[in-house]
Amino acid sequence: MAPPGPAKLAPSLGATNSLHDLKIMDDGQRQVPLPDYERNLRMIVQRCAKTGARLIWAATTPAPDAKVNPPRHSADVAAYNAVAKRIMNDAGVAIDDLYALVNPRLEELQLPANVHYTPAGYDVLGRQVAESILRALDVAQADSLMPHAFS
Repeated sequence: MAPPGPAKLAPSLGATNSLHDLKIMDDGQRQVPLPDYERNLRMIVQRCAKTGARLIWAATTPAPDAKVNPPRHSADVAAYNAVAKRIMNDAGVAIDDLYALVNPRLEELQLPANVHYTPAGYDVLGRQVAESILRALDVAQADSLMPHAFS
């Protein structure tokens, strides 16, 4: 079986920028308050669903409770993820829980006091995302398409 080409793959993806939405601005407010985030995300999902695309929501990865710039709080990540997960469940959107994947291994995978990841962390995240996309595309022989990603 040949790998899916870009024309099949591109309409199968959707994304949000929750980690940016929940950052704390100079006035102490979130860049996108949670009620606005919920409304915006519902609208994005509705619009994307109309295209016939196979949607996958990737949970926002953890933000450390450390001094980071711009400031973020780990509890906000959990709150925004909970809202998004409810929306995705209601809409029947596939969920790729990257938060649950990396949270138990943060010391190993995430850079200290940073929202970014080590090379090993990006490898773990990338493999998970690839697997999630292949599942959404109903690729039966995922191992043969990307043997290096599943070893």
